[in-house]
Amino acid sequence: MSKTGRRLTSDRRRRLLAVMLTVFGNFMSRIKAAPGSARLAKIPELAIGLLSVLLAGGLGLLGILDRVNSWIAKSVAPGAVPEFSKPLPPWVIWLGTIAFAFSISFAVVGVRGLARRIILWVSSLVVVSGWAFVLALAAREPAIGGPWIATFWAGFCAIVHGENQAMLRNKRVTKRKEEES
Repeated sequence: MSKTGRRLTSDRRRRLLAVMLTVFGNFMSRIKAAPGSARLAKIPELAIGLLSVLLAGGLGLLGILDRVNSWIAKSVAPGAVPEFSKPLPPWVIWLGTIAFAFSISFAVVGVRGLARRIILWVSSLVVVSGWAFVLALAAREPAIGGPWIATFWAGFCAIVHGENQAMLRNKRVTKRKEEES
């Protein structure tokens, strides 16, 4: 059972999954409506962000995020069992999850160089982790498991995609130089 005292029933899980799939369908229809190359340029970043949010949502449905959040609460407030009087509203947590997942996927792919990408990724993870301490100081439950997992996964996938994209770009440049010679 979660800290808020509500347990997700199978009906609520089905409805939440239907909402997530509807959001995914809306994103894909908007991408298809964009003109030509602008449409294709951002599909990987959108897919990375969306799948990261879906990963966090799936872990939430399985109850794994509750365990992660309790571990984070224990590590933020060591000693006795931490009791936080005010939990955050769930929409705030998911808004943060969506914001971090999409922003890190667009930012990491948009930056050149592996070292810069890793620095950006680690910096965003530090910012999300710092959110737990701020929430604990405000006597709110530090439920940042979803945003942290989504940011971690989005950053990792964006780094892999960005490096593959850079290798393809380098191969094209090398092939053009060989053809010109």
